[in-house]
Amino acid sequence: MVYTDNTTNIHKVLDELNNLTPTLKFTLEEEQNKQINFLDSTIKKNHKGLSFDIYRKPTTTDIIIPKDSCHSAIRYYRDRLQTYRLTPKNGDKEKETVRQILVNNKYDPLPIILGHKGKKQNHNTQTQKRMWARFTYIGKGTRFITKLFKDTNITICVYHEQHNWQAPLHGT
Repeated sequence: MVYTDNTTNIHKVLDELNNLTPTLKFTLEEEQNKQINFLDSTIKKNHKGLSFDIYRKPTTTDIIIPKDSCHSAIRYYRDRLQTYRLTPKNGDKEKETVRQILVNNKYDPLPIILGHKGKKQNHNTQTQKRMWARFTYIGKGTRFITKLFKDTNITICVYHEQHNWQAPLHGT
């Protein structure tokens, strides 16, 4: 909550919020040195308005999910760099931090540096006809089977009967 001291008694507001329900308790964290950490960002007040930076707790390590675990930690870092309104200086600093994290965890740092997913471009896609295949989702096995089509010109669409939805699997 953003407020002005001369118009809002923040401690009264906090008490009212905490009295709404006994099972939910709100806390108060006030800015220090014209900045405050909120989730994974630092918001700073300056003469031009607000600026943003990435916040990491002092206990944060550079260990991320291993590359071979079929999970892309890179997407999170890339998306955060593209969506947060970082200053050019803070953006460059964050790119270097993430590049080092990726290198330390044996990832290719190129997707962060270039700002894309880093997938190999197939220059023959214009001449190849794209085919589609539909699988009914039956559990983890479906994802394993559909990964077999990753390097083909077949796009996989997974149908989930229980929820009556279907969607293409990106990255397969």
